[in-house]
Amino acid sequence: MTTKRQSCAFSPDGAQIAVGFGRALTVHHAVTGACRFLGGELDDSVSGVAFDPGGKWLYVSRFDGTLVAHHTDTFAPERSVVFRWSLGPIRALAACGDV
Repeated sequence: MTTKRQSCAFSPDGAQIAVGFGRALTVHHAVTGACRFLGGELDDSVSGVAFDPGGKWLYVSRFDGTLVAHHTDTFAPERSVVFRWSLGPIRALAACGDV
């Protein structure tokens, strides 16, 4: 059973919005709506999206326990980092800066 859940996050400067829905991820310019990145048919449903406080990384969590960090200057796969969580699904995601 695939979980249909929508997650969205604005970049810290408000210039980009990332949306995860089902097994797809998209990133758009917030003002123009132009698509910067579209990743469809991911291995499992997206459970959360969050930008780091500096806006350089977009973190995408999935229900299969995978966390992918995309570098926001290119979104190129070779600039992404994949982490595997073996203790079950990642159900939520948030990022915060130093206090």
